[in-house]
Amino acid sequence: MSKRAGQFARRARDFYPTPRAGALPLLRHLPRGVPYWEPCAGDGALIAHLAGRADCVVATDLAPGAEGIHRLDAMRATAADVDATGAEMIITNPPWPAPGQGGAPVVGLARHLSALRPTWMLLPWDLAANGYFDGLAPICPCIVPVGRVSWMENGTPGKDNAAWFLFDARVRVAGPVVLSRTGGRTARAVHGRALRAWRAARVGRTYTMEVAA
Repeated sequence: MSKRAGQFARRARDFYPTPRAGALPLLRHLPRGVPYWEPCAGDGALIAHLAGRADCVVATDLAPGAEGIHRLDAMRATAADVDATGAEMIITNPPWPAPGQGGAPVVGLARHLSALRPTWMLLPWDLAANGYFDGLAPICPCIVPVGRVSWMENGTPGKDNAAWFLFDARVRVAGPVVLSRTGGRTARAVHGRALRAWRAARVGRTYTMEVAA
C-alpha cells in the first residue's frame, strides 16, 4: 500500500481492511443516513465503521471477503445498476496506485465511479502531488486528511499519510479544498456549493469554483 513498499510484499489485490482510524475523519463530512454503494468492500470493515452515519445499500468486490458482499467488477457497473440500488453516493477504500503505472487503478476507478455518483475514496495523501492527478483535480472538490494509520491495527502506523478524496464528474473546480477532520467547513457545504453552480448552468456545461471563495 505504501510508495515505499518495494522492500515489503504487497498483499494480493492490495487488500488491506480499513482501520477504524481511517474511517472516522470522514464521518462529519457525510450527510446523515446517506445511502451508498461500497464497490471495493473486501471483508466489510469500512461498512462497519460507517454504520450509524451512512447506510450501505449494496456492497461488492472482485473477491468478496464476507457474507452479504456480492461479486462485481466496479468498472463494469452502469448508471442503471446504481440507480436500482438507491445509492446516492459511493464510498470505498480501493487498491492504491501501483508503482510506475500512471495512477492505475485509481485514475480509472475515480473517473468511472464519479460519473455514476459522487465518490469518496481513501487514498494516499500525496496522490495530489503526482502528475496524473492533474486530470482528476477538476472533478475533486475537496480532500479530508487522515494522516498515518495502522493498517494492521497493531499500533504501528503505515508509511504514508492517507486522505479521503471526493470525486464528482459533474463538477469543474479550480482545485480541491482541504478540509479539517475535526471542525470548520464540511464537504457537504463545499460540494453543495459546487453542485448549485452546476445546476445553475445548462446540463453539459462546466464551470469553475474558486478554491478560496
